[in-house]
Amino acid sequence: MKLEPLYLTLPLKMGGKAKFMRLNVMESRESRRFAIEKGVIGTPTIKVYCRGIEIGEIIGLETLEIDLENTIDKMIKSC
Repeated sequence: MKLEPLYLTLPLKMGGKAKFMRLNVMESRESRRFAIEKGVIGTPTIKVYCRGIEIGEIIGLETLEIDLENTIDKMIKSC
């Protein structure tokens, strides 16, 4: 399962409850540096922030089989 289809549809499904940013660590040294600063240890990684503070993360392809919309929604409800 690839993340791209989810990345394109999930923001629409969530109805503005969350904003999404895509970062490809293979594109540039700056992208890799940013990922390292944010503690990304594997790809794909989804990090969830609330008011600038990380409140959760989902790492790896096998975790994409879970319902991302509900998982992210639960994380941002705790915000």
